[in-house]
Amino acid sequence: MASYLFTSKSNFFTISLSLVLLSNIVPAQAERMCTFPGLAGHYPIKFFYIYKQLAEVKDAMKDGKPLPKAFKNRLLIYGTPGNGKTTIARTIAKEAGCHFVYLHGPEVVNKYVGQGPANIKETFEEAREYSELHNIPVVIAIDEIDAIAANTEGEQRAEHKAATQELWTQLDMMQDDPRLFFMCMTNTDEVNETFKTRLGNNIVELKAPDTDTRKAVLQFYKQKHTGQSWEPTLLQKLVDNTNNTKISIRFLQDYVEEIYQLAKHEYNGVITEKLALETLAQMKAKYIEGWLKWARNKTYKYGTNVLQTATSAKILVAGLF
Repeated sequence: MASYLFTSKSNFFTISLSLVLLSNIVPAQAERMCTFPGLAGHYPIKFFYIYKQLAEVKDAMKDGKPLPKAFKNRLLIYGTPGNGKTTIARTIAKEAGCHFVYLHGPEVVNKYVGQGPANIKETFEEAREYSELHNIPVVIAIDEIDAIAANTEGEQRAEHKAATQELWTQLDMMQDDPRLFFMCMTNTDEVNETFKTRLGNNIVELKAPDTDTRKAVLQFYKQKHTGQSWEPTLLQKLVDNTNNTKISIRFLQDYVEEIYQLAKHEYNGVITEKLALETLAQMKAKYIEGWLKWARNKTYKYGTNVLQTATSAKILVAGLF
């Protein structure tokens, strides 16, 4: 794996190059990845480009220079829970020096008819005012966008449709304004197809961590604890024992914290292979239970597609164990 270093005034980003299989038509193609300061794991290169664009806008506004040419100022991030969708959105905004506005999708569209569109309109208007008043770009992020722009059926369908239409209106109004950037995140791909079309090619999947990423994540959180030791070959064994799974970055973080706490109080500060593997098996079982609860909840809200995923969980369990 080749790495490239990009520098800015105060931050650095490492760009990695790895080979991945994309399709039967293109057997292999280089996929560049990036890492952000303070975050574990590797992220798609598009995040670096968005950070760079936002940083350029911020510098131009600060220096009173003409704003950079308008770019596609919207992004959808999707993928299974726990792999850093919201965290990376916050981090991009922070590192680029932008104001960050966060909304939780299910809270935007509530039981009061007409409130969803009003909430969206108010948020975008306030973002424009904030940008003009403080002379910095604003990133608007809506988590669980599927709660607004999903292919939903039921009593709130009209309210969802109205909220989605208002969101489209606001996105159209800001398409030539580089001072505003819209991000949305979802755990499922059950998002309105017309909504996806509005985003063009700015749709990024955050996949479950591969072998290199799992190793980097475990090492990242391992280094935060200096008073305890690992058996020399343990790190690689843990990487191997979490292979071909749906295990997330958050799971790996929680796992490292758990074994450190157990080692501190029960194993004289030494993390043995027995402790590590037994704890891993126990946490996998809890993780599956939580994942199924999430899937069933989404099924109740958004239909049978997620239910089919939930009822296929035996495959997932087999992969974990």
